[in-house]
Amino acid sequence: MRLDRARSTASDQAVFDQLRRFNRELGYEKELAQVKSHTTQAVHFEPNERDAITLFGNKIVNTGKFDVATEVNNRDAAENLKWIREAKKQSDWGDLLASFA
Repeated sequence: MRLDRARSTASDQAVFDQLRRFNRELGYEKELAQVKSHTTQAVHFEPNERDAITLFGNKIVNTGKFDVATEVNNRDAAENLKWIREAKKQSDWGDLLASFA
């Protein structure tokens, strides 16, 4: 099962400020703004947040502590549960057939 990053890597203020500077100085901030202005798919972008930046596809949040959050890929979890239920049904049939043998 895949785990999706919750896109919320947390940092403290000093690191956050340096990452924001890194993002700005290397042109990633400007590049993202250009992409946003040339697409009609604005729904794919999160609103600008004062205490969050997007860098290399990761959302970095200034929370005052270091942390990486992950969450289960919902589609994978649903598929896995479907297959587990199906395997249980098959197992139940096997038990039933074995009782007649």
